Amino acid sequence: MNLEKYYPIFLHQPQVAAKRIHKLFHYLLSHNYEDCTPLNLSGTLGTYHHLDTITRIDFVWSCPLLRQYMLTASIFDAHDLHISDHNPIITYFDASLLSDAIKSARARQLGRNTRRVFKYDSISTDQWTAFADNLDKLCPIDPIIFDAWPLNQKCEYLHSRIIKAANSALPSVTVGNTYVPKKPKDLESLCQSYRFLSNVAKTIRSLHKTPTSYFIHHETKWSSYYIRLNNLLSLYKQTFVTPITLPPLLRDARIDNFAKIDARNDNFTNDISTFIESALSRTRRRIILDCIFIDHPTHPTLLTSPDAIDQEVIDHFQNFVPITSTPPSSIQDLPDRWSNDYAPLADVSPTIFDSLVDLPTLEEWSSTISSMPNDKAPGPSMISYEMLKHLGPSASALLFNLICACLSNANIPDLWRQATVFPIPKPHEWKCQLKNTRPITLLEVIRKALVKLFYNRLAPLLASHHVLQGGNFAGLPGGSCHDPIITLESIIHDSVVTKQPLWILSQDISKAFDSVDLSMLRFALQRLRLPQNAIQFLLSLFMSRSNHVITAHGLRVSIRSGFIRFLSGYRLVHSKPKFIETLHGLTPPYRVRIGIDQGEVISPLLWIIYLDPLLTTLRNEKKAPYCLVSPLAPCTVSSNSCSPDVLEINNLVFMDDSTLISSSKEGMEHMLSITEEFYCLNNTSANHNKYVLATNAVVAPRDLSPIAFNLSISSLNSTPNIIVTPISMSSSFRFLGVWFNINGSRNFIRQQLKQECHSFSAILRSAKLTVQQVVYLYNTVLISKLDYRMQVTHLSEAECSTITSSVRALVKHKAKLSRSVPNVVLYLTHALGLINLFSFQQQSHFTNLFLLANSS
Repeated sequence: MNLEKYYPIFLHQPQVAAKRIHKLFHYLLSHNYEDCTPLNLSGTLGTYHHLDTITRIDFVWSCPLLRQYMLTASIFDAHDLHISDHNPIITYFDASLLSDAIKSARARQLGRNTRRVFKYDSISTDQWTAFADNLDKLCPIDPIIFDAWPLNQKCEYLHSRIIKAANSALPSVTVGNTYVPKKPKDLESLCQSYRFLSNVAKTIRSLHKTPTSYFIHHETKWSSYYIRLNNLLSLYKQTFVTPITLPPLLRDARIDNFAKIDARNDNFTNDISTFIESALSRTRRRIILDCIFIDHPTHPTLLTSPDAIDQEVIDHFQNFVPITSTPPSSIQDLPDRWSNDYAPLADVSPTIFDSLVDLPTLEEWSSTISSMPNDKAPGPSMISYEMLKHLGPSASALLFNLICACLSNANIPDLWRQATVFPIPKPHEWKCQLKNTRPITLLEVIRKALVKLFYNRLAPLLASHHVLQGGNFAGLPGGSCHDPIITLESIIHDSVVTKQPLWILSQDISKAFDSVDLSMLRFALQRLRLPQNAIQFLLSLFMSRSNHVITAHGLRVSIRSGFIRFLSGYRLVHSKPKFIETLHGLTPPYRVRIGIDQGEVISPLLWIIYLDPLLTTLRNEKKAPYCLVSPLAPCTVSSNSCSPDVLEINNLVFMDDSTLISSSKEGMEHMLSITEEFYCLNNTSANHNKYVLATNAVVAPRDLSPIAFNLSISSLNSTPNIIVTPISMSSSFRFLGVWFNINGSRNFIRQQLKQECHSFSAILRSAKLTVQQVVYLYNTVLISKLDYRMQVTHLSEAECSTITSSVRALVKHKAKLSRSVPNVVLYLTHALGLINLFSFQQQSHFTNLFLLANSS
């Protein structure tokens, strides 16, 4: 069977994995089998080649036994040998695999599942003497004859007789082939002595009961007992003379453990965020760029040289967003559709932005500085927000003068164009590969304060005058992800009730902020009729930039949990002891070619402005949108009517999370054609392999074959079709962190909530926490997470009780209460004060209903 088309779906779209073949992948991965082939797979060298087709149909899975010996795997290019259309997969294992496995393999061949283990620690001197005597008797060979034998014969002769003598004279035990001693050697010796003494005591007790049973056999036994008892007496008579003390390492570890528990209890009062992280065993995953793995299909390389690492890091972060298109010089050069959509908005008056670039007042600037958070990482100059808040009058006046000059000149200093990039790992293991990291840009705090002041002016103007018309729910004051979540739930519920066809496609926009083209951003800003000096100021933030990347080499800097400070002949020490210092370095600077900084305050708003032409086009060119009809509408109003009682929806977008909605396949194809043109025009890419399609037009699970959406070819779109495999109607898909089902089923949500409670209880059960601390973590952390995930799901009281049963058992355990104590005791405000999930759900839903009823 060709597994190539199924395995990527299982990895990237687990909600689609409804076929039987996916159960095979689930079985292999859940039993710790590892797929070796992807380690060296690329687009130019697969496991099968035919004409111009390169695919992967051969898999190598290593079982858990072999994983510990596996070194690497590679694909051998056999194309030039013309012996097969398959490329062999070569897997390399450590040589110790053979020596470790040969005995057990031979035993299985011979049907032997046990082996003899000699108890050397309990062998007496007499037994060793008996062994030597027996061996001599078994070797009556003449030395002259033995000397004439071949080498192998001599070896076999001695081996066989030594084992035979040992079996007859030395104590042993029979164990399985997979036996591994579980006790330390000294402890095993003590256990053997204890068992021997128990047998002696048993024999003595039996003789007391039946003295007449004493006969000559006991004489032989007592003679051997006497010798061993004397040996034990001499061995253990000094055991308890000197009191035993814990080794220093164990004592220090115990002291450290108590110190951590005391520190966590103090944090419960003084630093609640640190307490939560410690109690829930949350760790901050970090990476150290002291080596980089180049996953080349034929020549994988591990870089360890500082110069090679710096060069690879610079090349990655400078070019990881390819520039695939050249923007036009003016909007008149755009195709008709986009030249109209990028034209200045006719219903927006430019006078609303007259005060946008006015010089700020000292009060406005002081208020902005006061609103900036503490304990944030500074930029390359090491100036922090705390410093800005504690400037003297003279320095404050100079800084205010600099801010006014920046706004009046619509420009920023060159020093503010320099930034530091701090790579952090993605949710999965980074495996020393830069593609598995995300860049966090550390900018100058004075620049960020200035931009925050500008944002505080611009965002309210855009929101109050409804300038942005695309319907993006993020980026502006008052924006919330609750509205699109409620809207999608209403659409799905309506399709279930009215049986209308529904197509939902979730898009994956790759590297959104990093792919923003400044020329197209200028067109988008001009479209809103912003003043020219305001546009110039915004663009100047992202022009002529240069970045350093933090590595383990190069110029040394000091990184703390909240601060990054250069070491240039002096060391700045923060007063908070929780900050732990580690030393890193910086690469040489490199020029940033494209994009806007993710760490900039105004970047989310600029992305909304950048995307607004696309959303406006989708709204204006609706083709087969999904129509919600008001329940209060007259009976004559249908979903196809042009009436105020009909709400047409064809997309839901929150920041860069885009979901297209249609009532037909043709309508979805029309929207995909528009989005592909926009992505090409704006140098934005979308990963088609991560598209998620949910539809009620495909009912039977056997019909879940890939669906081809045929797109309109144009000067901006050369993609003829996009192929997406729909998920089954029983599967769920994710939208803004909440899971939905095209059938409206809540089974997945219920299981998800129950699993969250089980995980929470498993983490805290063994933790040294008081019952008050456990209740606080549940009421503060877990309840908020459950509330967000069930905001469009209503559960019965019995279902809520089942979901939180593990939490109640945990609380009773910590409170040392019997499990039979009524649950209502836990929910009493003046007792433990545990929040009742069902009551909390009702209150939350009533609050949301009130907000919806009173919203505009």
